[in-house]
Amino acid sequence: MQPDIGSTVSSPQGGFAFTRSYIQHVQFITGGGIVTYVNGLFVFVYGIPTILTEIVVLRDYFHPWSSNSYTLDGIVQSCVYYVPGQPEPFSPATFGVNYLIAGDPPAPSIQFDPIFTSGLPVLFDLPPAPEDYWLHFQ
Repeated sequence: MQPDIGSTVSSPQGGFAFTRSYIQHVQFITGGGIVTYVNGLFVFVYGIPTILTEIVVLRDYFHPWSSNSYTLDGIVQSCVYYVPGQPEPFSPATFGVNYLIAGDPPAPSIQFDPIFTSGLPVLFDLPPAPEDYWLHFQ
């Protein structure tokens, strides 16, 4: 299935590779909207001037902890807008995805900016390594 996404704008760049085990948070810039995580979907609702809903789906392999490496342009499966009164997605969405240090205490994070706006970030913790992970290598 071809991903239903628009263009990504990434920093440092779309092909930037990172190791998932180091990423502790996923951060979303909400622009004053509300973001929730439901059944593997990040759902944004924006209320000005009309209610606009955007849904971001990350690839299944990204959320669970792993020692694999991924690229910024390869972790989003789908990003679409829904407009009131329209049964189908408005369009594939263009969005920002960035690698940065965020949180308290600061830690490696992936930031999504689906509407290229300013606003306070909302952080979602990602699962850490299993407690017995390093015991398997003794």
